[in-house]
Amino acid sequence: MDTLNKRVGFLVKGLVYYYVIKGDDESITDFTKEGEFVSEYHTFINQTKATQSIKAIEDCTFLVMDYNAIQRLYNEIKEGNKFGRMVLEHRFGIVVNQLLSLYMHNPEERYSFFIKNYPDLVQRVPQYLIAAFIGVKPQSLSRIRKRLFKHH
Repeated sequence: MDTLNKRVGFLVKGLVYYYVIKGDDESITDFTKEGEFVSEYHTFINQTKATQSIKAIEDCTFLVMDYNAIQRLYNEIKEGNKFGRMVLEHRFGIVVNQLLSLYMHNPEERYSFFIKNYPDLVQRVPQYLIAAFIGVKPQSLSRIRKRLFKHH
């Protein structure tokens, strides 16, 4: 990635995923749907080069703000700082839960984590992207889904 992260978007409509390239594969790090903010926050806040890429899964509509506009929001609007803090706290919780899941759970448990934390995305996200998110090949995800289906 050689692109400086200069913008944050609010996803009005659609669905995106974040990824990094690992070898020949995309490793999916997160999904964002309508009603949420889209940005790699740590590089946006520090105005550094992006480390992840973002791709649309569905057609999307965004409201986009640059760094200076966000700073004005924080400084000039009465509840701007509170709003920014709430967004970052929400994102921080998601990132911590995903990181802990990577270290604490096997692929089957990570799939259960995905279903629990993204129940509305199970039908919207292609299976190969879910497989990449939990760190398995699509064939392994099929076996995991079969095993879980038998238990329920």
